[in-house]
Amino acid sequence: MDEVVIRLYETGDEENIIDLLQLVFEGWPRFDLEFEPIEHWKWKYLDNPTGLSTITVGVINDEIVSCLLNLPRMIKIGDSVVKAGDALDA
Repeated sequence: MDEVVIRLYETGDEENIIDLLQLVFEGWPRFDLEFEPIEHWKWKYLDNPTGLSTITVGVINDEIVSCLLNLPRMIKIGDSVVKAGDALDA
């Protein structure tokens, strides 16, 4: 079995990530939009209101087989504010 290589998102991975999301979720996004999935994905992960995201992919033989899509957040726990993250579409 070939080894999975874990790496950060690179420009050009978008279509392959969307293909994976559509396969795994039997359609993505799972609601009606007035624009294409690629436009929604770019807004959600590249141009989102927080301006931040962490995108990691797993690759076998140049094919994306997994992804972790994370939006960092600051949250308050008691009197402290700490960095956390929301894993989306996972």
